[in-house]
Amino acid sequence: MIAMLHGGRVAGYYFFFILSCITGLISCTGSNNNIQVKKFRIGFSQCTGDIKWRRATLEGVKRELSFHPGTELIYKNAEDNSALQVKQIKELGAQNIDILLVSPNEAEPLTSVIEEVYNKGIPVVIIDRKINSDMYTAFVGADNVEIGRMAGNYVSNLLRPNSSVIEIIGLKGSTPSIERRDGFAESLRANPRIKLKAQVYGNWLKDKSKEELSRIKDSLSPTDIVFAQNDPMALGAYEVYKNMGMEKTARFIGVDALAGPGGGIDMVSEKKLKATLLNPTGGEEAIQIAFKILNKEQFNKENTLSTVVIDSTNVRIMKLQTDKINTQQKDIENQQEILLRQQKVYENQNMVINIFIGALLLVLTLTAVSIYALWNNRKITRRLSVQNHEILNQRNQLIEMTARAKEATDAKFNFFTNISHEFRTPLTLILGPVEDCLYSQKLHFTLKPNLSLVHKNTMRLLRLINQLMDYRKIEESRMKLRVSENDLVAFVSEITDAFQVMAKQKSVLFTVNAKMKSLPLWFDVNMLDKVLFNLLSNAFKFTTGNGGVINVVIEKTNDNSMALIRVEDSGVGMHPEETDHAFDLFYQGSTTNSKGTGLGLSLSRELVNLHHGKITLRSEKWKGTTFDVYLPLGKEHFEESDFTSSGEIRS
Repeated sequence: MIAMLHGGRVAGYYFFFILSCITGLISCTGSNNNIQVKKFRIGFSQCTGDIKWRRATLEGVKRELSFHPGTELIYKNAEDNSALQVKQIKELGAQNIDILLVSPNEAEPLTSVIEEVYNKGIPVVIIDRKINSDMYTAFVGADNVEIGRMAGNYVSNLLRPNSSVIEIIGLKGSTPSIERRDGFAESLRANPRIKLKAQVYGNWLKDKSKEELSRIKDSLSPTDIVFAQNDPMALGAYEVYKNMGMEKTARFIGVDALAGPGGGIDMVSEKKLKATLLNPTGGEEAIQIAFKILNKEQFNKENTLSTVVIDSTNVRIMKLQTDKINTQQKDIENQQEILLRQQKVYENQNMVINIFIGALLLVLTLTAVSIYALWNNRKITRRLSVQNHEILNQRNQLIEMTARAKEATDAKFNFFTNISHEFRTPLTLILGPVEDCLYSQKLHFTLKPNLSLVHKNTMRLLRLINQLMDYRKIEESRMKLRVSENDLVAFVSEITDAFQVMAKQKSVLFTVNAKMKSLPLWFDVNMLDKVLFNLLSNAFKFTTGNGGVINVVIEKTNDNSMALIRVEDSGVGMHPEETDHAFDLFYQGSTTNSKGTGLGLSLSRELVNLHHGKITLRSEKWKGTTFDVYLPLGKEHFEESDFTSSGEIRS
């Protein structure tokens, strides 16, 4: 055994050595490749993602994040719903984000929830749209008042005196709508010769602007300029006028100037719009500011993005520049994908090399361990052979001793059974003449008490012998049921009648309560007789007179599956430790002078178990005891050999 432990210890040392080598090797090879970069989690709540300008904002955010590998972006689209955006911002605040980017749908409904996040210590960067508070970390976006003012100035330079203008405003309550409207109105006030003919709300959507203009189509002509606060609404106005055949009578101005198909620059180039004002998305700038905040660098709280008017004079150069930028961006993205693939290949190759070296070292170590183990096992085998020989000798001795013990036990039980029979025969012979004398009319009254005492103790001894023999039969599995169908109510009443005299003698109130007139039940009458006799004997033994109560209840359980016989008394009761052992063979309580053999309750439980039932006990010291005997209704639970043709007569 010592050698085996020593061999296992040495093998463990070898294994620990190889594990340390592999770990060190992987650490060394990986340390040069993996630069520790702090990982951040950024939450981005955008008022909507369904229009081109908002999609461009998200693309700008993702583009800039490509320069910060490992950063996690959690994006939420509020779908132009302020209540939904409030809920989404609360969810982001609970997701352990390091910073929140938010483009509010409306200023007033979003102010309180953004202040709540800010007060938690989470930095907040507002993009494009503001809130009615200065409780944010930074703002990134265009000066919307200036955009409105520049649009008004451009319109003033285009129009002759007494010209008319229609303004299509974005979403009511959003700060860009309010500020662009104010800037546009300020510029037009400086030029009273231009008349603001109508204002409609397009909610930033092309279809909504078309719907609102269609409502006032009778007043659309004549109109010189339609100014829309973004390009999609301007395109909607153009399409309404085109459907009416008036697209050449008015000029259309938008805001955003997005590049690419469907963008404002293409609309100007295609002469659908007279001009568009650049409204930078601010996605890249917002991420740049966010990382300055996260890295504790200096930053400006207000970050205003520049704007410019794009019309036929500069649209070509702007289109060329944006197309070139988009091409370069695609090249950068392709190169990043190639780099990522190369890095993945490198990591896989590096891992294969590490695994190969580790496997080689492992093979060498296992070879050494195997050689040592082979040598050590030969030594251990020799020792085990000697030990096995000793164990076999000990096992044979144990088998021999067990056989002898079994013979002695069998002899003891045989003697026990024989002596029980020897006691039972003379007791039966004594009982007959005693009963004859006791019931004889010629018996002198002075002898009757003594004969009654002899009769009582003879019956007690005979009952004890019968219980001992029954328990022996149960141990040897020779106790067989003789089940028949009987009326449980009549059966219990007949047994309890035998205790009425004792109840009067002890001044105990003894009652029997049956919840029904009869209750058919399959049971062995002799066995159940012994169970009830034991329970009632115990109840009378431990219940004193002058106010003592013993009650027997016969009923069905709530689910009508079992019959219940309850024997309850108001006697001395038991301590918890006594109730735990009450059904143990030969157990006797320590707090009463009325000691028995400790056999009755144990035998009763075994007899009830033979009926596939159960017996339970509830007791509290000085508050009485209750025994519940549960017996299944029906006869499906019995074997065919358990039945008799009719009930037996108890002897």
